[in-house]
Amino acid sequence: MHYHLVLNPFSNNRKSIRALLAVEKYLSENNFQYTTHITSNAKDAALIFNALSIEPVTIIVLGGDGTLHNMLNSFANFDNITFGLIPCGSGNDFAKPLGLSTNPVTAIKDIINGKTVTLDAMRLDNRFAINVVGTGLDIEVLKRYQKMKFFKGKLRYYIALLATLRKFSSYHLDIEIDGKTYTRDALLIAVCNGQYIGGGMRVNPYAKPDDALLNVTIANRVPKSKLLPVLLKFIKGKHDKCRKYVESYTCSSVKVKSHEPMLLQADGEILDIPFDCEIIKEKLKFIVPQNY
Repeated sequence: MHYHLVLNPFSNNRKSIRALLAVEKYLSENNFQYTTHITSNAKDAALIFNALSIEPVTIIVLGGDGTLHNMLNSFANFDNITFGLIPCGSGNDFAKPLGLSTNPVTAIKDIINGKTVTLDAMRLDNRFAINVVGTGLDIEVLKRYQKMKFFKGKLRYYIALLATLRKFSSYHLDIEIDGKTYTRDALLIAVCNGQYIGGGMRVNPYAKPDDALLNVTIANRVPKSKLLPVLLKFIKGKHDKCRKYVESYTCSSVKVKSHEPMLLQADGEILDIPFDCEIIKEKLKFIVPQNY
């Protein structure tokens, strides 16, 4: 087996480079063959990935949700590719329900000894997403998060969340779920293949990346007097304890239209494209631990 390690060193500079060095050391000491590819931008990555995928290949990505998202959108064809992931981003939300370790040596061992499964993806306009697509509160939180220079990971996200909630009210949305339209004043809508966003906020506890379904969470406007207790339950994925304000659906496609200008996020990347999302069944060959 020959492994192709792919790293964007600018995604989370020191952490990802330390992870790469640890993985290379383990592979070398145990006589595994590998090639390392350092990408500098999306165009560069697309050239590397498409050249690699001419024949069957195992690609191990070192990074987080954003790196994985950008990588998925660099390929013209997935048929020859088997993916592994060494989680070393700021959030690593997609890795959590798959049981992927954030220790790079443990993660590469799990890949070497793991099993290959087929995971679903989401198609969004002309892009793919793998974890969560959403709009509303999470867009404003991400904008604030990206501007913050202090704190890291989950703490940084929660501080951005609390600061955003002081002024954020709701979006007036028309949400079409498998052809049926719902009109809501929503804090956020999240269309999920994975369960987590923001470094550990469990936005949908029911989502599975291999069940051929989208899981939709709609968090409706909450009175300010009840916002904090509802938010604490929501963050922990206890949606059954706040059903008055949180709705969940399963479906194959979702379209969202807003009565005001709307951006969306896909795997933490902010995009200005139509919110028209569908499930793509068994799209990706992905290596997971044996106990997944």
